[in-house]
Amino acid sequence: GGLLIKNDATINLSNADITVDIISGAGIRTDVGKFTAENLKINIKDSQGKAVGVNIGPTSKVNLSEMTLVNHGKGQGIVFNTEENTESVLNLSRSTIETTNGAGIRSMFGLLTLNDVKILARGNFGHAIDMNTGTKDLTIRQGKFTTEGDESYGVWMIHDGGKMFADDAEFYTSGLRSHGLVLQQSMPNVPLSEAILSLSLFKTSGDRAYGIYTEGKVFGDNVNINTHGKKSHGIAAVGKGTAELTNSTIETYNDGSYGVALINGARVTGDMLHIRTEGKDSHGIYNDRGLI
Repeated sequence: GGLLIKNDATINLSNADITVDIISGAGIRTDVGKFTAENLKINIKDSQGKAVGVNIGPTSKVNLSEMTLVNHGKGQGIVFNTEENTESVLNLSRSTIETTNGAGIRSMFGLLTLNDVKILARGNFGHAIDMNTGTKDLTIRQGKFTTEGDESYGVWMIHDGGKMFADDAEFYTSGLRSHGLVLQQSMPNVPLSEAILSLSLFKTSGDRAYGIYTEGKVFGDNVNINTHGKKSHGIAAVGKGTAELTNSTIETYNDGSYGVALINGARVTGDMLHIRTEGKDSHGIYNDRGLI
């Protein structure tokens, strides 16, 4: 890799360019350390390898601003390699991440704050943000998060009590089953994840691509959801999943696309919630053993 920070080292960097052209390297790697950088450029060149831009290891704090990261290979932009009780922190602002065949950010046991960040994740199963096991807190202020590929979500949250907050953010997906936001239960009887959304947009353009899919808890104010594919519901709430929306709009534009779908005990409430559907067999609300 380009730079290794470990053993409680502290590194400050400004106006640096890092190029990685080995199969499984990393531009920056931390392992119990602190790294701060401004105007950092990271370029992963090997199109066949799984190198990553930034690899955040245990008990590390990474502060990045004005960063540009481009990964031409099969790896992620930023990835956490941490475990329980070794949580690490990422503060990322005014930065851009672009991947060719991997997630923009994949976090395990991390605390993330993103301010005015733009992520473009290409390739199937390449989520803009993969908020995985043990990640307790994700805060997004402004920013644009885009995926281009099948089953590639704007944000994927796995249940164990994690919380997401997004304000003035935009999420765009284009691919089969590529949902804007997913709160998914990893196993029975784990704490439900929560997403608190305000002034945010979710727009999907693939078939069976929902604006929001929730098996957890969603709270939204001034949220706009647009879906353009077939069987692409605005919100799908399943099982213990709930959604509470105020001053929000849901629009679906293709066949078999419900504004809100409640399945198997889910609950959805709305106050000043506007739902519009245009396609054939596209109901405003579909309720299968749910509560609304």
